[in-house]
Amino acid sequence: MAEKTLKLLFVGACGSALALLLWLPDVELSGELLSLVLSLTVPPLLLLTILVLALGLLAASLSLLFVTPKSYWQRWLRGWPDPAVILDSEGRTVAMSRAGQIWLNKSGFQGEQASGVIELEGAIAPGQRAHFQHQRDLFFKTDGELGSRVWLSFSEPDRKVLLRFKRLSFRRRPYALALLSVRAAHCDEVGQGVSDLAQRFADTFELGAIGLAHMSLSGHFINVNQAFTDFIGYSKEELVDRELHSITCPEDVPGDLRQFETLLSGQRSHYCADVRYLHRDGHRVWGRLTVTLVTADPDYFIVAIEDVSEEKRAQRALSASEHKLRVMVEYWSEQALAWIATPDLTRFHYVNAGVETLLGRTRGELYDNPGLLLSQIHPEDRDAVMAGRGDRLAAQGWDLQYRVCRPDGTIRFVRDRGQGILDGEGEQQYLVGVIQDVTDEVRRRDELHGSLQKLNRAYCELSESARMEPLTGLLNRQAFMMELRRESVRCQRHGSSAALVFIDLNDFKEINDELGHGIGDQVLIKVAEYLKQNVRQSDMVGRFGGDEFLILLVNTDEGQGEQFCQGILDPGVPLAIPGCDRAILRLSWGVCALDGQDLSCDQALEVADQRMYRHKQRSKRALPAPNSAKGEEKSGAHTVA
Repeated sequence: MAEKTLKLLFVGACGSALALLLWLPDVELSGELLSLVLSLTVPPLLLLTILVLALGLLAASLSLLFVTPKSYWQRWLRGWPDPAVILDSEGRTVAMSRAGQIWLNKSGFQGEQASGVIELEGAIAPGQRAHFQHQRDLFFKTDGELGSRVWLSFSEPDRKVLLRFKRLSFRRRPYALALLSVRAAHCDEVGQGVSDLAQRFADTFELGAIGLAHMSLSGHFINVNQAFTDFIGYSKEELVDRELHSITCPEDVPGDLRQFETLLSGQRSHYCADVRYLHRDGHRVWGRLTVTLVTADPDYFIVAIEDVSEEKRAQRALSASEHKLRVMVEYWSEQALAWIATPDLTRFHYVNAGVETLLGRTRGELYDNPGLLLSQIHPEDRDAVMAGRGDRLAAQGWDLQYRVCRPDGTIRFVRDRGQGILDGEGEQQYLVGVIQDVTDEVRRRDELHGSLQKLNRAYCELSESARMEPLTGLLNRQAFMMELRRESVRCQRHGSSAALVFIDLNDFKEINDELGHGIGDQVLIKVAEYLKQNVRQSDMVGRFGGDEFLILLVNTDEGQGEQFCQGILDPGVPLAIPGCDRAILRLSWGVCALDGQDLSCDQALEVADQRMYRHKQRSKRALPAPNSAKGEEKSGAHTVA
C-alpha cells in the first residue's frame, strides 16, 4: 500500500512539474504516465528519492512561473561587471546592473527614479534625447544589434558614455540590453563630431523639401519626415508601422514589389519609379519614388518621394493638346483655312485644303502668289485688318472678323485668329493663323438681333397694354394706384403736393338702360377723351371702374384742384353722340390733397370718394332727377366727412 501511495505521489509531482515546464497541461499524458509507473516494480526507497527530486522540480517550476520581469532581469544582471541597463519596448528602465547604479551615482547624476532604479533616459543630455528615442524605436522595429553613439549628461565633463543595444527576450517579449561604454576625455572631439553629424542628419531628414522615410525590410515605416506627411495627408503616428504598399494604388503595387525584390536579391542598390499613391482625402497623387537599401546592422530602406502631381497634370494637358492638334490638322480642312507663313506674309510654309473651300483658291495658287490672301479681303475691311494685325504680330496674337471676296463674286464673313511664334531670343520666326467661315453665324446673329428688337417692341406694347383700360385707353385701376403711390412717396420726400380727383358720371345708368350699352360705351370714351384733353402732360387720368374716373394733378394743392374741377368738370362733358339725346353729361367730383400728411393712398382715395358723393347730393338737390332715390341710397352707403 505504501509503495502504491509513493507511486501515485511520484506520478502527480512529475505530471505537475512537466505541465508547468511546458505550459501545456495534458490529462491524457498524466494518465499514461500513471499507468506506466503503476506497472513498474521499483523499491520504495528509490521511489522516495525520485519523489523528492520531482517535488524540487515542481518548486523550481512554480518559482519560474510567478517571477516578475523586473526580478528576473535584476537577478540576470547580478554580478554583471560592467554598467548595463535593461529596457522594455516602450523605453522604460526595467533593471540596472549594480555597476551601472554605482557609476551613475558617483557621476553625480540626480535623475528621475522609478522603484529605486534611475531612469536611463533622464540621464541623457536634452539635445540627444530625440536621437536616443529614434535609435531605440529603430532597434525594436528591426532585427539584430544596433550601436547608438549617444552622449550622456554627467557632472564630470571629461567622461562620456556610448550605448550599444543587444536584443533579449523574456516570455516572448522583446527587451534591450543597453551596454554603457566609458570614453576618456581625448575622445570628446571625436564624440562631439559624431554627435553634430547625427544632429545634422536628423535636421536634414526632418526639414527635407521632399518626403523622406526609413522603412524596415518588411516594408513597414519606421520614421517619416514632415514633407512626407504633407504629401500623403497622414500624420506620423498613422504612418509608423504601416506598410508602404497600403497607401499605394493597387494598380502600381505589383510593379513596386518586383522592384523591391531586385533590391533584396542584391541585383541593385536602389531604384526610381513614378508611382501613384492614395491620399488620406481619397484622391490620388503622383510621387517620384526612390528606394535605397542601406546595409547596416540592421538593414533598412531609405525612401524618398517627390511630389510630381503637377508635372503629371502638365504632361496630360500637353498630351491632350497634341491630340487636339492632330485632330485639327486632320479634319480642319473642311471647316477652316490653317496656314503658317513668314512674318511679312511673303511666303507660306503650310496651307491646308481649307483654302479651296473658303477662298475658292488652290494651295498651289497661294504658294505661288502669297499676296492672294490679302487681295481677297473686302476693300472696305482691308485697312482695318492690316492695322489690327500690325498691332498684334507679337506673341499676344490677333483675333479679327472681316469679309472676303471669292472669285465667283460671293462675299463670306470670316474670323481670323493667329499668333506670332518667337525663338529663344524673342525674334519672330513665323506666323500661325486659322481663318474660319462665320457667314452663317453672322446671318443668324443678325436675324436674332432683328427678332430680339421685334420681341422687345412687342414686350413694350404688351407692358403698356397691361397698364391700359381697353375701352377708354386710360390707365386701369391697378396702374393708376401704382402711379398714385409713387407720387405720394415723392410728395413726402420733397415736401411737394398733388391733388387726387374722384369723378362719377351722373345718370349714366339711365343712359345704359334707355339707349343700350353701345351708347354707354361711346359716352365713356367721350368722357375719357374730354378728361385727357383738359389735363397737363404730367397729370394722369385713369378709369377706376364702371362710370368712375380718377385724375392725379401733380404739383397741385387742394385749392388749385378744386379750381380745376370747377372750371373743367362743372360745365359737364359735351357728348354729340348719334342716337343719344343728351347734349351735356354732368359730373360729380371730390378732391383730396397729397401733401406729405399721414394719409395713405387708400385713405386719400376714400376721402376723395366721400367728397364726390357730397358734391353729387348737392347737385341733386339743386337739380332733382327722376332717379334721385338711387343717389340718396348710394350716398347713405358712405360716411361723409
